[in-house]
Amino acid sequence: LAAGWLVILAQGLLLLALVTPLDPLPWNLDYSVRTEEQMYKYKPLYGEPITFRTGMKYLADLNRMVSVTSNDLRNIETSMKNWAHEAQLIALRRVAKRFMLMSVLENSFLLNVQVTAWCITKAISGKALQGHSPYILASLVFKFVPTVVPLYNESKQFVRIRALIVSGSPSIDQARAANLWSVFFGTLFCAYIMSVAYAATKFVMSFVCEDSLWNVTGCAELDFK
Repeated sequence: LAAGWLVILAQGLLLLALVTPLDPLPWNLDYSVRTEEQMYKYKPLYGEPITFRTGMKYLADLNRMVSVTSNDLRNIETSMKNWAHEAQLIALRRVAKRFMLMSVLENSFLLNVQVTAWCITKAISGKALQGHSPYILASLVFKFVPTVVPLYNESKQFVRIRALIVSGSPSIDQARAANLWSVFFGTLFCAYIMSVAYAATKFVMSFVCEDSLWNVTGCAELDFK
């Protein structure tokens, strides 16, 4: 569980580094509102120069502002297709990194922790529904449902943004970068599926195994029972 909190903390530090101004410094930034196509950019502590709009997107990711991040698909269909390929590539990387940090390293990890806690509780109590177990069971069932959402939203966003880059006749370097990020995202996608499937299998086997505990080698036995 401590490792899960460390992952969340690392996300915050990384995303803050992606938006905190370095050049120019915060007190030298031009904060005026701009509506022209060429928006004002600044250099953050880490990463490439970004606009305030991109910075707000990063902060929305950090704070789980679903109403903001859900607009990404709408942007792909409207304004994003008019963006420069470099900006589209930045958006592609953002989707892949967000999926890695929040889905693979956080959601799937904490899901496995929660399933393990359920299995141990059931093994110790000896019954599936005793004391607070019904509430743990209900929270666990509802925890599995949201795990499907990132698979749909993030993969759909990634595929569409990549299609914009490839279909727009970019440079060879941009096309190669988009393909490399596609391999990276595909690897993350497979890892996420395997992690969630492992958690689901442990959960189902908690009702099958005599001592409610299961791992890849089969049902585990408790010596102290």
